[in-house]
Amino acid sequence: MADDRDARIAQLEAELRQARELHAAEVSNLRDEQTATAEVLRVIASSPADLQTVLQSVVESANRLCEADNVGIWRADGDEMVRLVNARQGRGPVPGRRAPLDRGMPSGRAILDGKTIHILDFQAVMDEEFPTARQIQHPRPDPWFAPRTYLSVPLMRDGAAIGALSVERAEVRAFTEAEIALLETFADQAVSAIENARLFSELEQRNADLQASNRQITEALEQQTATADVLRVIASSRADLDAVLQAIIESAARLCDAPSGTLVRVRASDGRSSLGR
Repeated sequence: MADDRDARIAQLEAELRQARELHAAEVSNLRDEQTATAEVLRVIASSPADLQTVLQSVVESANRLCEADNVGIWRADGDEMVRLVNARQGRGPVPGRRAPLDRGMPSGRAILDGKTIHILDFQAVMDEEFPTARQIQHPRPDPWFAPRTYLSVPLMRDGAAIGALSVERAEVRAFTEAEIALLETFADQAVSAIENARLFSELEQRNADLQASNRQITEALEQQTATADVLRVIASSRADLDAVLQAIIESAARLCDAPSGTLVRVRASDGRSSLGR
């Protein structure tokens, strides 16, 4: 009985240690996720117009926390999608590369369906399920690397997908539910960054348009004021030609940002010009 009791106590102690270790690992993972999320949000807040920097932070954090071999972001553009960023250069389409937006691409399917696509062994089903991906498969500087497990999360805005977060592993190893949920959070952050950049660009354009409009109004008022001044001089000094011409030259020089102005008169006797004012 004593031996059974000691064995049970030892078993309970081992289970307790294991539970504590598991709890510590979960706390550490949660802390890492919170830190990464906070870092991305900080970048979004500090660089609303620098979309490339923000998205690079998103894919690098996702790549690190989910133990991926590469994470990238595609953005829908008409009947194509364009690669915006890569977590690891040389492991995927270079930024700026375009691909057809169709169901023959995993990210294209995720965008068109508006659903997360999880493929356990991408190489095994590529020919049958994703023929477009096979046709345009890009050359890789690392021949050993080819995506096996593939995950693509749509970037959803107002119920429609505007792009996709693609995540690749070089080995067949499924993503866990927790990892998928985390990647969907990163996809939401990417959408926020894209939307912030769009709103910031629109605001800058509105400000530019407003400033241009204000300049036009100011110039129009200055021109009207100058015309009114000349007309006032003409009305008050009908016989004083010098005063009228002086007012015209001064108004023209001021409105055209010129340091001075000159009025030239053509002589009726010989057609030659003579300096007026």
